[in-house]
Amino acid sequence: KIKAFKRQVEEAEEQASSNMAKYRKAQHEYEDSLERAEIAEGSLNKLRSKASKM
Repeated sequence: KIKAFKRQVEEAEEQASSNMAKYRKAQHEYEDSLERAEIAEGSLNKLRSKASKM
């Protein structure tokens, strides 16, 4: 019975570790996409500024 409990604990820890890795990956991808969006917005604003001066 104790072995079964230990196995369950190990499986839960592995699942938690896997879920945490997935979370970190998603968080990193989200932060990267925010950065790209900010760069794109900056470029768009520059183009709009140039276009309005013409």
